[in-house]
Amino acid sequence: MAFNYKQETLTEDRPGLEDPNNVPASSPSQSENDKMGFFTKTAIHVIGAVVGGITIFLGLFSCFSVQGLCILSGIYLMILGFMLILLEAPICCKFWEVTEKIGECSQSLSPLIKAALYLLLPVATFFMCIGVTQVFACLLVMGVGALYGIVFIGKKGDGIKVARQEHLTGTSGRGAVSMAEIEPQEKPPPYDSRYP
Repeated sequence: MAFNYKQETLTEDRPGLEDPNNVPASSPSQSENDKMGFFTKTAIHVIGAVVGGITIFLGLFSCFSVQGLCILSGIYLMILGFMLILLEAPICCKFWEVTEKIGECSQSLSPLIKAALYLLLPVATFFMCIGVTQVFACLLVMGVGALYGIVFIGKKGDGIKVARQEHLTGTSGRGAVSMAEIEPQEKPPPYDSRYP
C-alpha cells in the first residue's frame, strides 16, 4: 500500500508563520493590562472600590452644609465615588444591565488613562468648596490614580532596565565590544609649567 501524501508547508495553512516579525499584534491596552499582573490588578481594584465607598460617605457627610457650593461638592464627590466603584469593581453594581459593558470598557483602558482620569476629576471639587472632607476624599481618589501611574511607570522602568542590561552585556545585536576594538585616542601634549 502506497500512501500518496502531499507534503505541505506550514506557512500555506497558517499565514503569519513565514516571518516571525509578521505576527499579528494584540491590542495595546490588552497587552498592557496583561503585563500588570493578577495580584497587582486585584489589589488596585480592591483599593479603588474601598476608596469609592469612602468617597461616597465623605460626599454624603459634606452635603450636611449650609453653603450651596459645598452641597454641590458633596454631590459631585458621591458621583465620583460611585463612578470609582463602577469602574474598579463592576461586580458591586450587577443590578444594572449596563454594568457589564462599563466593566469591559474599564478593563480595556490603559493604566495611563485611568491615572489621568483619577488624578484630574477630583480637582473640580477644589473649585467648589474646600473643606477637610473634600480634601481627604480628593486625595484618596488621587491616590488610586497615583497607583495606576506607578503601574504605568513601572512597566516603562522595566523596559529601561532591560535596555540598559542589553547595552551593558552587548546582547543587542552585534555583541560586546572588546577593548581591542576601541581606537586609541591621541595623547594630549605634555603639560608645560612655563605657560600658565
